[in-house]
Amino acid sequence: MTGFAKVLNQNNGTQIAPLFSAGALPSGLLTEETAAYFEDLLRRELRRAGRLDGVCLALHGATSSTAFPDFDGHFLK
Repeated sequence: MTGFAKVLNQNNGTQIAPLFSAGALPSGLLTEETAAYFEDLLRRELRRAGRLDGVCLALHGATSSTAFPDFDGHFLK
């Protein structure tokens, strides 16, 4: 996230609107309820933020859920 902010702050007209941050210790698959929670949270925060020119996501790359083995890929869709 620091790298995103550093690059985006090089453009004087850029405004950063943080949506949310989440983290966890390695412990297996996300439950279906947790996966749905993060999907809903992202949608809610995007609506609340209004018009955006872009979105930066710093995904783990190996997140899996019981419903989606490639949760990061699903999340990007």
